[in-house]
Amino acid sequence: MLEGEPARGNSEFENGDRYVGDLSSTGKREGHGTYYYTSGDKYTGEWAAGKQHGQGVYAYVNGDRYVGGWQLGRPSGEGCYFFRSGKVFSGQYSNGNPDGPGAFSYPNGERLDGVWNGGSFPSHGVYHYANGDCYGGSWRAGKKHGTGTYYFSSGAKHQGEYCDGKPHGYAIFVEASGAAYQEEWKQGRRVSREPLSGP
Repeated sequence: MLEGEPARGNSEFENGDRYVGDLSSTGKREGHGTYYYTSGDKYTGEWAAGKQHGQGVYAYVNGDRYVGGWQLGRPSGEGCYFFRSGKVFSGQYSNGNPDGPGAFSYPNGERLDGVWNGGSFPSHGVYHYANGDCYGGSWRAGKKHGTGTYYFSSGAKHQGEYCDGKPHGYAIFVEASGAAYQEEWKQGRRVSREPLSGP
């Protein structure tokens, strides 16, 4: 072995896991290698001090896959998570969770762009629907919640309050022609509508 070249290891553990790759002088996983889990999961990529660190690919036994940066054993930095369903999340990670700008892309062509704060869904984002409609505003648990604007492909728009994915509260609806109305909604059902005076 050349001086400075990392040692290679093929280690099997009591729980059935196995590691094949580079080792440090102290025997820790260091450099590049593949870790096989008894669950069927597999990680291939860079290591430092015995943990995933750098760039790597984690393949889950269920068909999901994460490709991107790692820091001390957790996804960190730029990364992409490919779901077996065909959905893809690409964006920033921190301490194993989406944190910062990112986007969900769906097999039907729809897309959600937003800013994540460590959760599964953004608190604010823009959703592009396959039919050409678009919603931009607040979200909670993956549903429209708070204030936002829904743009119809026809040119009309609905600007107002939402609750659990449905219009709820007061809103302004503007038709493609420019005619505007003040509306009130209750759990997705419009209860009043009054035309707004022109300028």
